[in-house]
Amino acid sequence: MPTLALILAIATALAAAIVPLFFGARKPGYSHIRDTISELGEMGSPIGWSVSYLGFLPIGALEYVGAAGAFSTLERSFSASS
Repeated sequence: MPTLALILAIATALAAAIVPLFFGARKPGYSHIRDTISELGEMGSPIGWSVSYLGFLPIGALEYVGAAGAFSTLERSFSASS
């Protein structure tokens, strides 16, 4: 299970880095330096739906599953040491 948690942590970090770069390149006038990533998914954005549901939602799901796995691993680790 620790290996799965590590894989999920790496996948989450990669997704969190790649999603803004990928979608930022597709939004007209977007600057990775000047603008925040929230502007990628804002209402009225030509890529708003895509970045919200194909970018940010999977990152959130990866974080949730990774945190649940890490908590489970820590819980077993503490109960085994008691």
